[in-house]
Amino acid sequence: MQATSITSILRLDPPPGIVFLFGEEDFLLEEAHGTILQALAKKSVSEFDIDMVDGEEISAEQIVGMASAFPMMGDRRLVAVKHFEKSVGGKRAKQAEKSPLGAYLAAPAPHSTIVITLTPGCTAIENLKGMSALSNSGKQADKAQAKLKKLAFPYKQLIEHAHWLEFPRLPESAIGSWISKRAQSRGKTISPEAAEFIVARCGPSLREISQELDKLMLFVGEKAELTLDDALTVVGESREYNVFELQKAVGEKAISKAMVILDRMMRADRQEMLIISMLTRYFLQLWKLLDASGARMSPFDAAKATGINSYFIPEYMSVLQRYTATQLDNAFFALRDADRRLKSGSDDPLMILQQSLLRVMS
Repeated sequence: MQATSITSILRLDPPPGIVFLFGEEDFLLEEAHGTILQALAKKSVSEFDIDMVDGEEISAEQIVGMASAFPMMGDRRLVAVKHFEKSVGGKRAKQAEKSPLGAYLAAPAPHSTIVITLTPGCTAIENLKGMSALSNSGKQADKAQAKLKKLAFPYKQLIEHAHWLEFPRLPESAIGSWISKRAQSRGKTISPEAAEFIVARCGPSLREISQELDKLMLFVGEKAELTLDDALTVVGESREYNVFELQKAVGEKAISKAMVILDRMMRADRQEMLIISMLTRYFLQLWKLLDASGARMSPFDAAKATGINSYFIPEYMSVLQRYTATQLDNAFFALRDADRRLKSGSDDPLMILQQSLLRVMS
């Protein structure tokens, strides 16, 4: 059993008996967990019938006991279990399936909902990884069944009987689209430049990106579009002198311009590690795009393969007219050496970066 979305879970009437949330993308999972609990708590659930428990402090039998008990004040009980895997004992599979938990998973109480999440990074999450992709692909039904059979108790039973959602790590190529959809969900649009800049500043952390978007929303007020100028203002960087503009100058091999931007950035705020990190990411994307262009991919497929917003594909393609494969290799070596020297603290950071950029662009 699988729900295709949070919305589909919340539309169920009566609410589902078991909701199982798992995956590597902790931020999205935590948001979903909060949204589901809040919505279910409003559906005839009294505050006296809500239990928030930790699997590290409670056994599976106790969880079953809570869910099996009749509501005190409302029509339903709600039991939310974090670190669920900690509550599951080391019983053998046959014994476990005959346990109270095994019996409950097969036939949950009609008056209760259990919302289950796992500890980030636990072995169970690794074993469940990719379950959603396999289940949603008709062509991979056999692989999905094979993976299901290998799952240990109680995860096989949860996949079979619970309404479940997986939150896989979002690939970098999809983050720009995620930012746009998140802005749209709050009645705003965001320019591709602004989205790219936020990714440049925050990296792939959706939690940090969400925080930056929250700041932007407050900053723009009733304004409908979030622009690059807005993003630059909120994060406190200059419109002309920031890592985004430095990246463009390096791509154009505009040495003088790059040096001016670098100098201004370092004077305003010591950002040497951010600069190294973002330029390394930039050349990695260029390297991936070089491979994609050789494979004659469409701009959309190239964006998906490289993590570059499709809006910027033409700009990045023009950079590849200036950098050969060998020069891209040399850029990686130069940036790696700069990173090592910066961490050793032996030389002036500005000088190290200047020398590195000269090696990259020469």
